[in-house]
Amino acid sequence: MAIEFRFLNAEDTPTYWNIRLEALQCEPEAFGSSVEEHCALLLAEITARLSGDPSNNFVVGAFLGERLVGTAGFFRNIRSQGTAQGTHLGRLSDPRGARETSRAGYVADTAGAR
Repeated sequence: MAIEFRFLNAEDTPTYWNIRLEALQCEPEAFGSSVEEHCALLLAEITARLSGDPSNNFVVGAFLGERLVGTAGFFRNIRSQGTAQGTHLGRLSDPRGARETSRAGYVADTAGAR
């Protein structure tokens, strides 16, 4: 089964929230936030992040069938002077994944090429 990539949207909120929680629990030192901070986020906040302007902010998901197995995000901070600075939000993959989810790391390259 091939991995498919697409931008996440509001409908993906619960799935994205869960995969991020699992990743935080398995590899807490790899993140700038904690499990507690993640759990304090309202689903509405995640939905807003996933529903933003895709030319400036987006999260790409890697799907194996219907299962989200990896993500990579990008955020562009547009400053008052009109300049912009982009930030790669990081990537994560399903901690239960096997060989196929290791390929989900490719999602970061896909997001960076946008």
